[in-house]
Amino acid sequence: MSRTIIEREFWNDEQVIDEYSPEDKLFMMYLLTCPRGNSTGIFKLPIKLMAFEIGYSPESTRTLIDRFMNKYTRITYDFEEQEIAIHNAMKYTINRGGRPIEEMVTRTLEEVSSLHLIERVYENMIDWWELSKRDVDKSIKTIFEQEISKRNYILNTYTNTYTNTYTYTHTPTESVPDTEEVEKFNISEKNKLYSDTVHDTPTESVPDTAKQPQPNRKSQIIDEWNKLDGNIPKIQSLNPGTDRYKMLKARISEYSLDDVLKAIKTIDNSRFLKGYISTWNATFDWFVKPSNFVKVLEGTYNDKAEIQPTKEESISEIARRRRLERLKNQENK
Repeated sequence: MSRTIIEREFWNDEQVIDEYSPEDKLFMMYLLTCPRGNSTGIFKLPIKLMAFEIGYSPESTRTLIDRFMNKYTRITYDFEEQEIAIHNAMKYTINRGGRPIEEMVTRTLEEVSSLHLIERVYENMIDWWELSKRDVDKSIKTIFEQEISKRNYILNTYTNTYTNTYTYTHTPTESVPDTEEVEKFNISEKNKLYSDTVHDTPTESVPDTAKQPQPNRKSQIIDEWNKLDGNIPKIQSLNPGTDRYKMLKARISEYSLDDVLKAIKTIDNSRFLKGYISTWNATFDWFVKPSNFVKVLEGTYNDKAEIQPTKEESISEIARRRRLERLKNQENK
C-alpha cells in the first residue's frame, strides 16, 4: 500500500489559518492524500469518483472545485482530461531527495495528459524552488523544465511543419481557409500528434460518418445566447484558449451540446437571472461555471408558479363563529 507523508507545515499556512473553513481544510487534505494522488500533486481524478470518496454530491464537489480554483487559486482542474493539479502540493509532500524521488517525479509527469497543468504547478512552485536550499528542489525544478520544453518542442515542431507544408502545397486556384478554421485545424492536429507521440497510442481508423463536417457549435451557442432577454449581455466570440472557451468545452464534455442549449433557453424562465429582481443578472462567464450551470439546467432559478390565494376566514369571522357555537351549546344545555 502506498503512503503519502504530509508535512506539519500545512497547518501553519496563512491561507489555511485565515480563510479555510473546516470543510475546506478537509477537502484539501483529501486532495493531498487521496488514493489516486501522488507527491507532485498532478493526477487524474474524475469528479464522480471524488464525490463518491468524500461522500458529497457531484454538484457540491464542483462547487468545492470552483472555490479552490477561483477564490483560493490553489488548484487547477482540467474538466476535459479530468485531471487535477494542486499548485503547491510539493511544499508538503516532498520531504527527502535522492534518485528514487527524481525518477518518481519524471515518471509522474510523463503520465500527465495536460501540459497546462504542469505549467501551472511550475509557475506556482518556481519561487519556492529557487529560494530552497535543498538539492532535491533544484532537481525537481529541472525535471519540470525539461518536461515542459520537450512537450513544447513537439507541438512547435509540428506546427511549423504543418504551416510550411500547407503553404507550399496549395495551388493559387484554391481558396485559403479563414484564420479561425486554420487555427482549429492546427489545434486538432497538434493534439493528435501529441497523443500519438507522447502516449504512443495506436491510430484507429475513423468511420466515414465521423469524417462528415459537424455543425458549428460555437455559432449555435452564440446565436442561442444572444436570443435571450435584452437585459442579458450579448457575447461576440468564443475564442480557443480563453477561460470562457475551456469552461464551455468542459460543460459540453460533462453533459452535451443539447444540454448546454437547453440550459441557455431555461434562463428566459427566470426573472432573477434576467435582472428583474435585483441589479444583478446572469452573464455567459457566470453561466458556464460548473456549480452555476447545473443549477440553471435543473431549473433551480426558474420563476415559481403563482398560487392563487384561497379565501380564508378573517380573525373577526373566526371569533364570531366560535361565539355563536358557544351560545348554541349553552342553549342546548
